Amino acid sequence: MSSTKVQTILKKISSRRDVLLQEYPNLASQVQAIKSLMAVNLKDYVDKAVTTLKGKGCHVIFAKDATEAQAQILKILAGNQSVAMSKNSVFTEINLREYLQSQKVKVFDTDLGERIAGTKVNAHPWIASINTLIPSKEWVAQNKDEIKLQVAHMQYGITGAEAIVEQNGTIALLESEGNVRFTSNLPYNHIVVAGIDKIVPSLEDALAVCRA
Repeated sequence: MSSTKVQTILKKISSRRDVLLQEYPNLASQVQAIKSLMAVNLKDYVDKAVTTLKGKGCHVIFAKDATEAQAQILKILAGNQSVAMSKNSVFTEINLREYLQSQKVKVFDTDLGERIAGTKVNAHPWIASINTLIPSKEWVAQNKDEIKLQVAHMQYGITGAEAIVEQNGTIALLESEGNVRFTSNLPYNHIVVAGIDKIVPSLEDALAVCRA
C-alpha cells in the first residue's frame, strides 16, 4: 500500500478520534482519575477483583515477570500443540508467541491483518495491517471463515483485556474485525493475559477506558 493511502487512513483514524473526544470532552481527565484512584488503592481492588473472578468460576494466576507468565501459560496449555491467539501488545511485551513456538506449540494468529502482513514489523503495532494490499473482499471473507473453522476446533484461545471490572468480574475486550470475539468464545478454554493495571472499579470506568 502506498504511503499516500497509509496517510489517508491515519488521517481518518485521527478524525474519528477527534469526534470521540468532542463527544466525551472529559474523557482524558476521567481516565486519569480512574488510574490515580487505582494506584492509591491497588491492593484492595486487586483482591476484590480476584474474589469476584473466582466467584464466577475463573482461575486467577499471578506472574511476577515475563518468564513466569510464559511458564504459567505453557502449563495451562497442558501439552496442547496448538493455540489460537488474537493480537495484543501484552503478548509482545512478554514475548509469548516466540516462547510458545520454541516449545513446539503452533500459534494460530486470528488477527487478519497480522496474517496478511506476516512477520513485518513497524513502528506502529497495527500499521502492518494497513500497508499490505488485500486481494479482495471475497478473499477476506473466505479467510475469516477459514480462521473461524480452525479456531472452533481448538481447546485454547488467548486474548488480552482492555479492562477488568472489580465489581462484577466483567472482562472488557476490544476488536475491529471480530477475531477477538471468536478467539475468546469458540475454543473450550479462554486464557486472558493482562496486567493488574487493567483492573477498574466499575463498568462505567471500563467503558471510559475503552473509549480512550
